[in-house]
Amino acid sequence: LPPVRRRQCTWGTTAYAFGNQVSELAGPMDAAPDIVQRAVAETIRVAPQFNVDPAGIEWFAHVNFYDTGASLQAHQDDETIHGTRVNPVTQETVPCPIFSWTFIQPPPGHPELDYRYFVVQQGPGDVKAPERAARTWPVPLRSGDLAVMDGTFQADVWHGVPSAPTAAKWAGQLRINVTVRALARPYEPATPEPPEP
Repeated sequence: LPPVRRRQCTWGTTAYAFGNQVSELAGPMDAAPDIVQRAVAETIRVAPQFNVDPAGIEWFAHVNFYDTGASLQAHQDDETIHGTRVNPVTQETVPCPIFSWTFIQPPPGHPELDYRYFVVQQGPGDVKAPERAARTWPVPLRSGDLAVMDGTFQADVWHGVPSAPTAAKWAGQLRINVTVRALARPYEPATPEPPEP
């Protein structure tokens, strides 16, 4: 059998649905590996910069582990499944950005190869692949970098990760992607204090 090039699981209380798949739920967030817990904690810290109130969200993390030859074809994520939050004032369900962390183990003897390219292809969902491929921008993501997919990103562009170069020096590079997603919690207004007698 060929080697498994991509392994995945989800930490939190919600399994991650994508395409026709539902990931394996590995366990609660407090049992997740340290790198996952730190990615979620940092996401919560920066979330207000993207007009997200972390208090109104149940966070979960989908983890992908890729070996050197693994790639992720250009795609658009379905934001109707996850990535929503409840506006505590209007009670409306509104989009929440997708927070995508990259962590790299460089190949032996090549600490400078601590990055992989993230590609963005211009074009909405009905644009054919050859046309999109002609409008591709590679974005190098180094270990520890955060890519935030917000606004109309999923509707306007496609994104993916190509295989590492075939040069021998890249052999042994490993990549972990921690995608932090949100699930709206029902809004529960604070219970008013009873009047004093």
